[in-house]
Amino acid sequence: MNHPQVSVLQDYFENELTTVQSTVVKEHLLNCDHCTSILAQMAKVDSSLKSIPQETVSLASKDRIFSDAKFLLSNKRAAIEAEARMAASRTHAREAAIRASYQLWKDTWEDIRVPALQLASVSMVVAVLIAANRDEQVTVHKPFSEEVVVTTRTGESE
Repeated sequence: MNHPQVSVLQDYFENELTTVQSTVVKEHLLNCDHCTSILAQMAKVDSSLKSIPQETVSLASKDRIFSDAKFLLSNKRAAIEAEARMAASRTHAREAAIRASYQLWKDTWEDIRVPALQLASVSMVVAVLIAANRDEQVTVHKPFSEEVVVTTRTGESE
């Protein structure tokens, strides 16, 4: 058996259905105890709600409630804005530290670049000289994968 949805029964109870829809629900209720009991429960709840005395809220109470709500909302908004400012400040400080660190690295590299290259060149020459004194074959690797082979022989007479 097809039961109408509870929302349709609610609309029937509140007399919000068209005449045709209302007739269809009435015919269904004549043969369905389940839907009839749901409708009876709706009637019980409705009468219980109507028996509760209604209380009115004074204008002063309404003003106080809205004033408190505005105050809480204002505080919440201020807290969110403060957190956003703090996050932006942390981001700005982090970016400034990175820029300062990069500038320090750049300045330091400018100061040591030439001496470092000179030191590397001198180290290669010293290595060649040491090897020459030992009568060894030396392979020197230069940048860009160029190889230079230096062979020295000392102490041999021809």
